[in-house]
Amino acid sequence: MEFGVVFTVLIFFGLHVYGGVYCAKRAEKLNKSTGLWAVLGLLFPIISMIIIYNSKQDITWHSDSDINDAHNNT
Repeated sequence: MEFGVVFTVLIFFGLHVYGGVYCAKRAEKLNKSTGLWAVLGLLFPIISMIIIYNSKQDITWHSDSDINDAHNNT
């Protein structure tokens, strides 16, 4: 094979691997599904990196039963 073809294939696969890793790490910081974003990053690296880069953090609310119980007992 020619050098240009090998170089293009390496860049192509490198971009897909990097896209999967980047999307998974960014999704973990944003409290999103890391597995889903890793797969999306592998399949569609440029599109998924743009989307996850511009996403906002998912806020998870936890109920604190101690506060609710203390409030109800008074």
